[in-house]
This record gives sequence, structure tokens and C-alpha cells, in this order.
Amino acid sequence: MPEDFTTTVTARPGGDTMISVSGELDIVTGEELRDRLHTALNQSATVLIDLSHVTFLDCSGVRVLLWARRQAAATGVRLLLHDPSPAVGRILRATRLDTAFTVSAAPVG
Repeated sequence: MPEDFTTTVTARPGGDTMISVSGELDIVTGEELRDRLHTALNQSATVLIDLSHVTFLDCSGVRVLLWARRQAAATGVRLLLHDPSPAVGRILRATRLDTAFTVSAAPVG
């Protein structure tokens, strides 16, 4: 795992989970995020993915986000992308996924 990639899982009041992602989200690191998301999606009513510190997003990272969206929809979990970094925002807009996800820039509790 690249040294600069981290995922931090934080349980929040009300049973929600925030997963903060930092570094490059790509083919090498995507599986770690998918594992964290799998657990959170099975235990939470709402999952927030904080993307404010993601410096790079490739198609493998996008695939993980789409997988999470499908899983959340299938299980009734609310999924939010929180504060996407400029790099992530460009990819979301270019692929029109900014309209497929609920994107939040508001401060989180």
C-alpha cells in the first residue's frame, strides 16, 4: 500500500459512519477503500466518504465509488460523497457522476 494513502473510519452519532480518504485512490489503493466501505455499508444507516484529501482518482477508484453506490441502493443505506477535492470534482463532473451521487460540501458535525 502506498505510504501516502490512508482511510480513517469514524463512527458518528446516530449510527452513521464517515470514511476519510487521503492520497491517491487508484488500482493499488481502491481495494482497501472497498473493504472499509463493505463493512460500513453493512453496519450504518448513512455512510459519508470524505474525499477532501484525495489527490488523484483513476477509473479503478471511480469503480469503487460506483460499487458503493450500488450496494447502498440495494440495502437502503444513504451514501454521501463529502467535500470532493478539486481532482475528484473534475473527474466527477467529466463523467457526470456528480449528478449520480449525493455530494455534500457542508461542514460535518
